[in-house]
Amino acid sequence: MAFMIYCRCTLFVVVDNAPIRQSDGVGCISDLIGCLNPDDLRCPITLEIMIEPVTISTGHTYDRSSIIKWFKSGNHTCPKTGERLISIDLVPNLALKRLIKQYGSENGIPFPETGGCNHDITRSAGAGSVTAEQVMTLLASFLVGKLMAGTREEQQKAAYEIRLLTKTSDFNRSCLVEAYAIPLLLNLLSSSNPAAQENAIAALMNLSKYSKSKRIMIESGG
Repeated sequence: MAFMIYCRCTLFVVVDNAPIRQSDGVGCISDLIGCLNPDDLRCPITLEIMIEPVTISTGHTYDRSSIIKWFKSGNHTCPKTGERLISIDLVPNLALKRLIKQYGSENGIPFPETGGCNHDITRSAGAGSVTAEQVMTLLASFLVGKLMAGTREEQQKAAYEIRLLTKTSDFNRSCLVEAYAIPLLLNLLSSSNPAAQENAIAALMNLSKYSKSKRIMIESGG
């Protein structure tokens, strides 16, 4: 995962920044809901419907808060298989999360927002590893540099990359906030480029889920 994050810097020039289409797959998801076994949506640890499903290196998925508590208790094994883990990286299972939200919507089950939750974890645990933490910090600094001194196209692409990164984890949001991304994204709101404006406002909305962001936005004139 850290290597893939690093590649976002080195391949920045050739990364496609096609617009995000929010409606992709909606019909397919509705069709899948009727075939789902609700037990497949439950965390194997708590047996509750997952709110923020993440996948570990064995391929099994758990609710983020549950698996983090498992790791913080000194366990470095997969709860389901007992296999010892070489890495405790957590990969957000966005496809499953989307299915769970759709399932909850169609069955009247409330699905709380997860952005404001404080998982009470260390910085490196949030990244998954020290290496991932360092690389994400590097990427945040790189993208903020493009926002600050890049061409118009580079600024738009950097805002798009930040928009994607801030959707996936609170750790990514914290790195970008600490790299001073917010004032530069606010500046893009006055851009004459509609795509840059759209990516900037979406990124700012994602960043606002991080607890320290709102104060910085206000102080920066947001």
